[in-house]
Parts: sequence; structure tokens; C-alpha cells
Amino acid sequence: MSGITEHDLTPRANLTIWGYFLLFAILMYVTLVALTIYFKAEAEHEHYVKVGSVKSQELIDLREQEKKELVGIEEAMEKVVRASN
Repeated sequence: MSGITEHDLTPRANLTIWGYFLLFAILMYVTLVALTIYFKAEAEHEHYVKVGSVKSQELIDLREQEKKELVGIEEAMEKVVRASN
């Protein structure tokens, strides 16, 4: 035996394998980042739909307007109840 052995893989095949591995790692990283951004945006949207819309300035203004319009309704309802008794 002369001590010289053949390689199981050629250097080009080895580089190809590492290239595909690197490409896969980059694609996986980009996919995870994109999914994280997407789901974070969706979670913020759902939070606004469920909580933020209740606290929106438009709704607060509408409630204030309704309070002003219904100021005397409670007293009128009491008078109606007393009159029916």
C-alpha cells in the first residue's frame, strides 16, 4: 500500500453540497423573518380590531355626543315610571 487514497467526493461535489446547504440556510432564515413580520402585523391588526377600535377617538367622540343627547332621558324615564304608579 502506498498510502494514497481516493477521495469519496470530488472537491467540486463537496462545494456543491455546501453551496446547497448555505442556500437552504439563507432561504430558511428569510422565510422565518418574513413569517415573523407577517404574523406580528396580523397580531397587531387583530389587537386593534378587538381592543383598539373600542378605544378609538371616533368612538370616544360618538359616546360623548350620545351622553350630551341623553342628558335628560334618565329624569324623563323616572317621571314616566312615577306617573304610571
